Amino acid sequence: MGAQILMVPDLITFLLTGDRGTEASIASTTQLVDVASKRWDVELLGRFGVDDAMVPVIRPLGSDAGEVRLGDHAGMRMVRACEHDTASAVASIGLEPGDAFISCGTWSLVGVARDTPLATPEALAAGLSNESGPDASTLLLANCTGLWIAQQLKIEMEESLGRGLTWQGVAEEVRASYASTFLFDTEDPSLARPGNMLGKLERLAREEGIEGDLGVATLFGSVYESLARQYAQVIERLQRVTGEPIERIRVIGGGSRNAVLCQMVADECGLPVIVGSEMCIRDSVSTACGKRFVTKGVRLMLNGVPANIGPDLLKVLSEMGHGDELVIADGNFPSAALAQRLVRADGMGVPEMLESVLKLVPLDTYVESPLVLMATVEGDPEPPIWSVYQDIADRSQDESPVMSHIDRQEFYERAKRAYAVLATGEREVYANIIVKKGVVRSV
Repeated sequence: MGAQILMVPDLITFLLTGDRGTEASIASTTQLVDVASKRWDVELLGRFGVDDAMVPVIRPLGSDAGEVRLGDHAGMRMVRACEHDTASAVASIGLEPGDAFISCGTWSLVGVARDTPLATPEALAAGLSNESGPDASTLLLANCTGLWIAQQLKIEMEESLGRGLTWQGVAEEVRASYASTFLFDTEDPSLARPGNMLGKLERLAREEGIEGDLGVATLFGSVYESLARQYAQVIERLQRVTGEPIERIRVIGGGSRNAVLCQMVADECGLPVIVGSEMCIRDSVSTACGKRFVTKGVRLMLNGVPANIGPDLLKVLSEMGHGDELVIADGNFPSAALAQRLVRADGMGVPEMLESVLKLVPLDTYVESPLVLMATVEGDPEPPIWSVYQDIADRSQDESPVMSHIDRQEFYERAKRAYAVLATGEREVYANIIVKKGVVRSV
């Protein structure tokens, strides 16, 4: 046999079984396959001087690829799956009508699954291409910059700071910070080249008027927000070109573990974001997805839930009954020692958590004081944060609720009996507050 072109998955299959075939999803990435017939386009092959005898036969999905001839698995039969990683990832989540997907890793692909290809001038102008997907579908998608920018930035920031960074730690800093972010074009050609990613982003920040030192929260927050904006633009183009509405976004790939990015995508697109497979999510994400999220074992798509209310806290708030109490504790409070149920919000302050909780939980109107503070020690001034709490409470209720004070030991005893303690990273003193849940009434 003469020279033959094999894609990498095809080469691996050939080395294992001797089969020289290929599969439609990987073949379609060459852009030499007729998107309608899912066969090699002989005219295109000719234009590039490729004899059709050089390309492998496109085998059906699920077809027998032969018997393994090597190693401990000799004698096993190989079956052709979707050989392109994006098609395999899409196959794993089972897209439904109205779904778009974002395959988010070092690189990103944003698209929809269709019964037929869409090869129109409008689609071409929108930067959309057709690739073969699972179950004879066509994936209409755009290639986008992905987490490459963040990956390179992390390496350089670690060198600059002289310490290691974890993705979870970065996410917590971004989530907790109110630092300014700047938007930039993630398709800037300079960002596709390795080296000096930190310097490139600093230049883009200065161009947007961001001055001063740029920390972890600002830089990574800007990367995530800019990526989310890019994805939103592609989603808009997909809807415009296809004329079909997108109702949900399914995020797959390594980026699905980044709860901050997923939340930003939901906010930018104004659509529910579902992470991973329909009924399961990684635990590392389930604690932080915010307004629109899924939690382990149950799919939840919610609008109006504050971004700092994760599934663990939402579960606690929904389980609480009339008269149950939640302690929102500052960073000095012995939360772990006293709590029957402990929920952590280490990167948050008490005021923002109180405001979010009161958007979801009514205060008890059958008691004199549904909000209880830890009284100051004699000689200590009244903390300014108490007036902040009163303002928050007044805005959340039809009538201004009364806040009372009890001494520290009594507060501790009451915390032991509380339904849950929400531990924050608040640094203000005397910042602890007890919230007594009221009655949820029918509308």
